[in-house]
Amino acid sequence: MAPSPASASVRGNGDHEPELPVTLVFDGYCGVCTRLVRWIRVQDRGGRINALPSQLPGVLDRYGLTREQAAREVWAVDAAGKVWSGAEAIFVILDLLGPPWSRLAAWSRLPPFRQLAGPSYHWFAAHRHWFGRWGATPECEDPGRGCLPP
Repeated sequence: MAPSPASASVRGNGDHEPELPVTLVFDGYCGVCTRLVRWIRVQDRGGRINALPSQLPGVLDRYGLTREQAAREVWAVDAAGKVWSGAEAIFVILDLLGPPWSRLAAWSRLPPFRQLAGPSYHWFAAHRHWFGRWGATPECEDPGRGCLPP
């Protein structure tokens, strides 16, 4: 059994990147994931979300994640080290984006949506290759991005 989201923690690495409230760790070789991250970056007018491909050197170590965890689902880590994964990570991001997206996040936490969200997210994540690139070149396929091989 894989470690639970609560087992991951933030590890400062002393670099000079701005510390944002939430870092979203995603699969940079996934076109669907890249498309979602690009949308988040446009919607995040307050600059509260830092989306990083899990394949960037040091990202997994910095946030205490394994390759298997990062390949299975998206992760959100706040500045205090609290961690969310999968559908719950998406809901945290939607909350940060504010209305109307925060309303969608609130609805998603109500029964029966909450019971459906996790299994639906995990099914989609496991089959995301079926959906191709959805018009987006994966972020890690940009030669200048500096991602490690998948």
